[in-house]
Amino acid sequence: MKELKQCPLTGDAIRLMLRLDGAVTVDALADHFPRILNRIAEVWEKPIGADRYFVELLNNSRESHERLPTEALTEIRNLRAHHLLNNYRTAPGAWQLVA
Repeated sequence: MKELKQCPLTGDAIRLMLRLDGAVTVDALADHFPRILNRIAEVWEKPIGADRYFVELLNNSRESHERLPTEALTEIRNLRAHHLLNNYRTAPGAWQLVA
């Protein structure tokens, strides 16, 4: 599991890892695909941008000849699920306003 050119994790990526606090592990991404984790951290606070990037990663990895390892794909799927559950703010529904 090796990325062609290693790059250091950005401060944003490190802060994201700290914020996740074990809720989602990103060890494979941090160790072998830091560019991906850096980009995820960059778009984390932008719900549409983040979701587009997750979809792009998951779709491209299925079609690419150089697929991401299962461990990295699992981390991406878990990050996406965590992001969807925790970063999308919904307006209160009509019944919530009545209660």
